[in-house]
Amino acid sequence: MSGATIPTGTLTIDVITVELVKNALNGIAQEMQTTLERTAHSQAIREVGDASSALFDVSGQLIAQALSLPVQLAGSSVAVKEILKYCPPQKMKEGDVFVLNHAYYGGSHPPDIILVKPYYRNGKITGFGCSYAHQVDVGGMLPGSTPPLSTELFQEGLLIPPMRLVDAGEMNDTLISIIKANSRKPDSVMGDIRGQLASLNLGAVRYDETLTRFGEETVHQAVVELIERTKIGFRRLIGAIPDGAYEYEDVLDDDGFDDSPIPIRVKITVKGEDINVDFTGTANQCRGSLNCPYANSLSSVYAALKIFLDPRDEIPNNEGCYASIEVFLPQGSLLNPNPPGSVSSRPETQARISNVIMGALGLALPDRAVAQDHGQVAIYRVSGTDPATGKFFYKGEPLPGGWGGRNGSDGPDVVDFPVANLNNTPIEAMEMEFPLRVERYELREDSGGAGKYRGGLGLRREIRALIPMDLSVRAERHRFAPRGIFGGEDGAMGAFLLTRTDGTVEKLPCKQGGIPLYAGDILTVLTPGGGGYGPPGERDKLASQLDLRQGKVTK
Repeated sequence: MSGATIPTGTLTIDVITVELVKNALNGIAQEMQTTLERTAHSQAIREVGDASSALFDVSGQLIAQALSLPVQLAGSSVAVKEILKYCPPQKMKEGDVFVLNHAYYGGSHPPDIILVKPYYRNGKITGFGCSYAHQVDVGGMLPGSTPPLSTELFQEGLLIPPMRLVDAGEMNDTLISIIKANSRKPDSVMGDIRGQLASLNLGAVRYDETLTRFGEETVHQAVVELIERTKIGFRRLIGAIPDGAYEYEDVLDDDGFDDSPIPIRVKITVKGEDINVDFTGTANQCRGSLNCPYANSLSSVYAALKIFLDPRDEIPNNEGCYASIEVFLPQGSLLNPNPPGSVSSRPETQARISNVIMGALGLALPDRAVAQDHGQVAIYRVSGTDPATGKFFYKGEPLPGGWGGRNGSDGPDVVDFPVANLNNTPIEAMEMEFPLRVERYELREDSGGAGKYRGGLGLRREIRALIPMDLSVRAERHRFAPRGIFGGEDGAMGAFLLTRTDGTVEKLPCKQGGIPLYAGDILTVLTPGGGGYGPPGERDKLASQLDLRQGKVTK
């Protein structure tokens, strides 16, 4: 849709005003995110960036999202709609802030605390701010509240259905006391929650300034126009896919209890500008913690489609992105489990959803096909009491791998899986705060699948425990490597290795908790590389020589 002016309702809005409003709203969401990251207490938010910020209109439609975690695009939207079910706008009060973390009430997993604040102007609601952040610990069977071997949600920490955290400006001290009493790191959790509140309050000020600058009716009409344009733009991207049905399947290694692979199957049917994504045939929910709640599975589908079809991010992130997408997630399956199914390891499943969506779309659009990325989050978690301070500590760190090669380009090295966007923890920050020392941190040579366009490299990180502590680990792609395509070779698989002080090396399972570390023990994390694209014999000789000189491959 283009032209000098576009009549909308009773107001005529020119395209420049629509663009200015779009950029203003995106700027608010980004400033909210920056505020959260700069005021947060924990490294999980401050350094790793495991959080997102978004704005919603009065009906609960997503209108802007910060450049943070694509996979939370729909997750925030589902959470806001759950809040509106719990408390319709007419029952809300100025100064309210709502909270939830329950996986079966629009949440993710218990450590992800979601706050929603109604924004008021002249006594009426004009929109909502949403802050979605991973907390250090909310209780459960293991520190960090993400036990790799949990079998039900109740083992993963305190569960909060939709309720008021702040009531007309007054903090719900009873709920705060419950949250603190259930956390091993209450000061850190409350520091991060206060950062979320600061982010939402900043969003309220900036949103009100935007309404004053442009006029409330103008902003409202511009949002309607933006969502409509996004719908049309995204439908055109779908229309560029050849009509047909495209099927793809991949597996997760295991759930930590049964060593049988866990299949995820998708069938994408395209007809004109309509697309249907059907996961019939996917495994039933499992005993372990790989189950992915409905909101999270939906987010993964939407994010993978958005990234594949709009790689330059030319279409805004708002409700219009997924208005024309039909998704079927079978009830009781791995991707839409029944309570109280455990969900703490659902990022591994989200990564595999991305793999199968992009694999199916690659069949439809071979010129844009991408070999598989590392498809996992290698997380180690250590905890204990530091004798130097007498205080309990907990540190969890997600480590990424390589992306797949694609037509015209090698895969990037050491990047989070495509629908996520987490950072690594700087060595200096980690060593200053925890009794750990990083012995090695480097690209993992030969881990990218060979091909005309090589797969990206995984990493090698070696961490020495300086005092006794407990360890848990979780990852994927330890049994099934990221696939190469069109003759490209598979990427290397991942591994956890534990070197004891006597030199003994143990290979750890990819999902395990309660592992004792002693002073001097070294944990080595090897993450997978991406698959290669095209026959290795067709690789440019200068590119091969450069890989050799840079140590990315060996002779």
